[in-house]
Amino acid sequence: MDEIEGWRKKIDEIDLKLLKLLNRRSRCAIEIGKIKQELNMEIYDPKREKEVIRNVKNATNGPLMKEAVTRLFERIIDESRRAERETRIREKREKREKSRKTRQHDITKARKHESTKARKHEIAKARKHEKTTSRKI
Repeated sequence: MDEIEGWRKKIDEIDLKLLKLLNRRSRCAIEIGKIKQELNMEIYDPKREKEVIRNVKNATNGPLMKEAVTRLFERIIDESRRAERETRIREKREKREKSRKTRQHDITKARKHESTKARKHEIAKARKHEKTTSRKI
């Protein structure tokens, strides 16, 4: 049993390293997605995906078979594409929200300005009225 636990511990350590690498890979894909968005390019690039699959299939030396590597990387690519899309959506939402808040701030500022302007006008009118009434007395 200790022998199994030792192997499981190794697998757990490898899983954490894989997770870090997959997250790094995803961050790279997200950055590529941002560049693609600036260039008005589609997220999905079948040629590039085939190239990635071909590279990893040719690099495998077992025990994972080429078909297993293909399935794994298809899934990894699919999740990276999903992360790119979600990032685009989130950034658009944040941009809209920032724009909305800016507009709201501008409206509030304009209202305060109008209110201040109106108050100044009323004060000036009242002073003028005081001057004219005090002259009559």
